[in-house]
Amino acid sequence: MKTLFYSSLFLAAIFTCSASAQEDDAKVENRILALAQAYVDAEVVNSVAIGVIDGDASFTIGAGQLSKDDPQAPNGDTVYEIGSISKVFTGILLADAIERGLVTADQAAGDLLPEGVTMPVSKKNPDRQITLMQLSTHVSGLPRLPNNLEGVNSANPYVDYTAEKLFEFLDSHELSRKPGIAEEYSNLGTGLLGELLSQQQKTGYEDLLKKRISGPLGMTSTSLALNEDQRKRMAPPHSASGQPSSTWEFDALAGAGGIRSTVNDMLKFANATLNPPDSETGKAIELAFAQQRKPKGLGSLPMGFGWMINRSETRWHNGGTGGYHTMLFVSRKKKQAVVVLCNTATREVDKLASEIMALLGGQDVKPREFRKSIDMPTEICQRYVGRYQLNGLVNIDVAFANKNQTELTVQLTGQNAFPIFAETETLWYLKFVDAEIEFTVDDEGNCSALTLNQNGTRQTATKK
Repeated sequence: MKTLFYSSLFLAAIFTCSASAQEDDAKVENRILALAQAYVDAEVVNSVAIGVIDGDASFTIGAGQLSKDDPQAPNGDTVYEIGSISKVFTGILLADAIERGLVTADQAAGDLLPEGVTMPVSKKNPDRQITLMQLSTHVSGLPRLPNNLEGVNSANPYVDYTAEKLFEFLDSHELSRKPGIAEEYSNLGTGLLGELLSQQQKTGYEDLLKKRISGPLGMTSTSLALNEDQRKRMAPPHSASGQPSSTWEFDALAGAGGIRSTVNDMLKFANATLNPPDSETGKAIELAFAQQRKPKGLGSLPMGFGWMINRSETRWHNGGTGGYHTMLFVSRKKKQAVVVLCNTATREVDKLASEIMALLGGQDVKPREFRKSIDMPTEICQRYVGRYQLNGLVNIDVAFANKNQTELTVQLTGQNAFPIFAETETLWYLKFVDAEIEFTVDDEGNCSALTLNQNGTRQTATKK
């Protein structure tokens, strides 16, 4: 199912374009829709909502359907979790506090902690304090997650992680290296930054977000907690395998990934990033957009406050939760921006967004071709069901995925089950992981083993 529609943003500019310009825009929109539809048709994603700014033109596109039970296509007002794109907003909140003279970028983050709470230091360099800038740019030395996040493997891992637990971790933790010397992506660091800024200004993260960014920019559907109207508009979450999943709620680490938004709101944000308004919010956007640190070693990128910066100076950030994946690109050089919001938790969304940016840049991008599966009868599926021993500790379980016994899943010990799809009678593949499984079958149709092909490595498991 597909849909195409304009957003209200820049409508006046669109309507004043010449007929030929409008025709060119329509061609671009249809080509972007074709790119997205390839992911939908291959069942890589359930639905995607796409927003594009290209010079003076702006439009939104929806592809797919919200779920198997809901045939509606997404639109510009469909609500999604934006995951780690929240870190960009937290970076702007830091920039805003700097612009207003409340803090400095190089200020010790410990200055903002409540009395009695201590910021971790390295035993070898106890005088080197973590700064606010380092929290925003992933060089604080803090780990990705705190070790007292008890729900890390649950369906809603951050919901019960309170400020009290956060401060308990800080009091007990010791840095493995001094701050500022190496990059380590840290949800903990950015989440802590959001909590510190909120407490300093005697408010909650959501209220600070609304007061300093989303409110001034008119982003009326951007929040952490959802009202009744937003809940009705929220796309249901799905795992990478396309199965129904759970939403994520945040407490103390909200600044790392707790924001929900829509394509229409994200286009307002992207437009403000391209053309910062003459206001306090605009000044904060400009400061956060500026490069704040250089790359830290091989594979590292320069960063603004929250923003990743690639070689073309395009700012970007992606985001993922248990049921959503998102990507945002903003290029001032090209006067372009792309936002893709998806209610399937797959990194393939990043590739789609990159394809759209390449298309806007003039490249001849064709719809992606995915592997095509064939239907397999129950009697063939049945021969593969069972447990396969990979080694002494790891098994691979193959099981029926549906009541009709015409689909299979594969599950390694300690991991989630993923559906597999038949390319031939014996060669099956995963859509959401770059891997395939080849079953060994004798002349009588008995299966004795399978071979897992992943990342250039072949491992054989014997059927028990």
